[in-house]
Amino acid sequence: MPPTTSHIEYCDKCHLPIKTPKVCNECGTASYCSIVCQKEHHEIHQPTCRPLSPKEVWGIAVLPGPPGDPPQFRHELLTINHRIFLKDGNKQNICLGSLLCGVPLLWYRFEQVQRKRTLKRHGVLGIHPETNPTAAANSMSTPEESYSPSSSNIKPHMTGAISRRSGLGLRCITSSPISENPPTGESTQQTSDSSPKYNQAATLLCVDPNTGVAPDHFDGPVVFARQDKKLLTRELIETIWKFHCSIKEDSEKAEYNWATMSDLMTQEAFQSFQSEYYLEQAAKGRAGFDPL
Repeated sequence: MPPTTSHIEYCDKCHLPIKTPKVCNECGTASYCSIVCQKEHHEIHQPTCRPLSPKEVWGIAVLPGPPGDPPQFRHELLTINHRIFLKDGNKQNICLGSLLCGVPLLWYRFEQVQRKRTLKRHGVLGIHPETNPTAAANSMSTPEESYSPSSSNIKPHMTGAISRRSGLGLRCITSSPISENPPTGESTQQTSDSSPKYNQAATLLCVDPNTGVAPDHFDGPVVFARQDKKLLTRELIETIWKFHCSIKEDSEKAEYNWATMSDLMTQEAFQSFQSEYYLEQAAKGRAGFDPL
């Protein structure tokens, strides 16, 4: 009979393997190697520190920041019956880049469903979609279309600049200048009197690395969750987003294109980038980015 391998647990703070984990008394999900790690990790763990039923999953809502500012990441409590986990036929909305990175993410855009329902039930500006679909579609234009970059700006090809392990450069190129400040954490909802902003971070996370094409422009919040239904942290989704940014950055510096995103977005490249990014953020004093 072959020997069995016991499950290895890792400290949620220092990421070291632990034989006798100290489990959080409040939620029973976080594990630590010592009381010291547990206390130091309290600020990061606190937003998700609650007992979960077998039908509950923690995801992340990505909210667009003001122009020139980074996105905002907010913990979102989901159920396994949430639309993000339901398959439309045999298809889920999966972020293909994250799949190549080894952390498959699913996405769901609530406002898109709401708009479809509004269009179906009431029409738009008095135009019913069934009687005049062209006029109805034209009336759905939003203010963001005047300045939002097209999805074609996310190019499918890379250049020689990416040869340094596919993404160890940590800058992010977007259509408008981006703040040097890190992405923010728990965020309030966008004010009701302002129209939803173009969510470039969510669009980039959903780009198809085989073609460089992203879904239709996202505006407002977009929810993400791990396909394996494990806890998705703000630190992890930020790192995946930054990895996408680094590849897009180098592609836009290109003189010659030599590889597609799908060729470069490997688990090994992402893990190398993740280790480097966590070290950089830890050096800046950011909690939650303990070296891997």
